[in-house]
Amino acid sequence: MHLTPGCLPRSVLILGPSLSKVIVLRSGTSAMTFTTSSRANYIAMKINLLKFNMPHRIRMKKFSIQKLALVAAISTTLTACNSSSPLPAVESLKGSWLVETIIDVPIIAKSQVELSFNTESILTGTASCNNITSNYAIQNNSLNIGSIATTRKMCLPALMDQESNLLQALSKTKRFQLNNGQLSIFDQKGSLLLQATRKKQ
Repeated sequence: MHLTPGCLPRSVLILGPSLSKVIVLRSGTSAMTFTTSSRANYIAMKINLLKFNMPHRIRMKKFSIQKLALVAAISTTLTACNSSSPLPAVESLKGSWLVETIIDVPIIAKSQVELSFNTESILTGTASCNNITSNYAIQNNSLNIGSIATTRKMCLPALMDQESNLLQALSKTKRFQLNNGQLSIFDQKGSLLLQATRKKQ
């Protein structure tokens, strides 16, 4: 065990499995190098005092192999705690999403309902029949969508009804949630309006 100069506290207490005192070091703020070698049942420890000019007396008891293993395990745990793990990437609303359900109703088979949020706060998409354009604003998990402009094509009645439901849902949007490539959009009361999946590039 190596203690960096300037890091050693005035008193170091190491506890064994029975929570009894094993060794106490009182050495000011100087540092020491411990060298250990194993024998049949005990570990002999050498302390290099001359290198650091330490006049203090150090009293120590012999370490059993089990106690030494405990100290090694604690040291390994502390090292693991200090190591930093990379944080997972934060999901973003920006990008294209394929709508799957509108107010809990699956979209019509082979119909196209797509929403694209760009980096300039512009929302574009396909609403079943017509193309749409709007602007949006987000703050944390809140989402507000502005007035929606659409083209004026006519399609089958079922597609027009689905488009109307989508436009109504977007006008009521107040909050969104992202979860592993899934987008959920909610109204003011927390009712689910839309569910979509991120479009693969």
